[in-house]
Amino acid sequence: MKPLGTFLMVAGLGAGLALPSAGWSAADTVVFRDPRQQGKEVTKSGSVQREAPESIEIGTGGTSLEIQARDLVSVSHGDAPADYQQAEEAEQSLDFAAAAEGYKRALDAKGVRPWIQHDARFHRADCLYRMGDLAGATAAFKETVEKAPEGRYRDRTKLRLGQCQLFQKAFGDAKAAFEALMDSGPEKLNAGLWAGRVEESQGNVDAARRAYEDVIIRAGKQVPEIEFAARARQGSCDIAKGEPQKALEALLPLVEQTSAEKPGGAALCNALGQAYLAQARAARAKPDEAKRLAFSGLMDFCRVLVYGEAYPEEHAAAYAGAEACLVLLGDARASQFKEDRKRYYGDAFLLP
Repeated sequence: MKPLGTFLMVAGLGAGLALPSAGWSAADTVVFRDPRQQGKEVTKSGSVQREAPESIEIGTGGTSLEIQARDLVSVSHGDAPADYQQAEEAEQSLDFAAAAEGYKRALDAKGVRPWIQHDARFHRADCLYRMGDLAGATAAFKETVEKAPEGRYRDRTKLRLGQCQLFQKAFGDAKAAFEALMDSGPEKLNAGLWAGRVEESQGNVDAARRAYEDVIIRAGKQVPEIEFAARARQGSCDIAKGEPQKALEALLPLVEQTSAEKPGGAALCNALGQAYLAQARAARAKPDEAKRLAFSGLMDFCRVLVYGEAYPEEHAAAYAGAEACLVLLGDARASQFKEDRKRYYGDAFLLP
């Protein structure tokens, strides 16, 4: 886990992120929301027979049970090698470097079932992405698709691959990847959100805003975190057009409806921070007002730094935003924020 010292001394915030270790048994264990019991979580043990993007099948009690992906909460493979188990625990603790190495070792273990190999490939690639190793993640995601084109993480792999391409400024490839996912599958709303990000990153602010509006309409109230993220990006579009006050008025009521521990909440806090930062830069002729606004922005960025570490795109952007606020405040600790961002992510994830 990343140290919190550099921003705790500014924000006075703290968070415990340690997660409990998973328990392991010889059998596979599946946790899912049972639609026949009004979405109550149910745990079944047995042997996984099949995994696909749409559903998995587990043999339990002499029968086979098919569970739809939309109802699936988690899957634990009882015969996963020790390296896989240790990697999973490291990933839960956000130690992505150790997790990536563990998943790589698990792939070399003998007698590993194909879905465990697929899971290990995806999670290794995902850990590389979350560390900011975009080139390594790109290669690993491509291998995941090649080895198991219909594996359980098929759509999520393709989404992550598009994100890698976006942050490496391969905008055409990223756009094609996201548009292909928007037709169907569980990641279509996320793909629409990131397709808007491609437009935004190329300066097509009006097209981006329309894309985010489409995501908001399709998400409705059923997927609130995606809706919040899309509204946050709309705020970013308003800021890019020189209207930070419009962004603040739209986003402030929303930030109380979620938290920076969630993806939409982290995006909202970053957008608010950027709006305050833009206003602070515009108010340089009034030093006291500029400092007040910069400090407000800093507080929003620090919320993401403390609580949003699970979302590397937002976490890296929060480091950059906090650094910019500290520069305006004349605080020498700005350099520490820059050093920390580069240590954890390099220059990955920094786009408009």
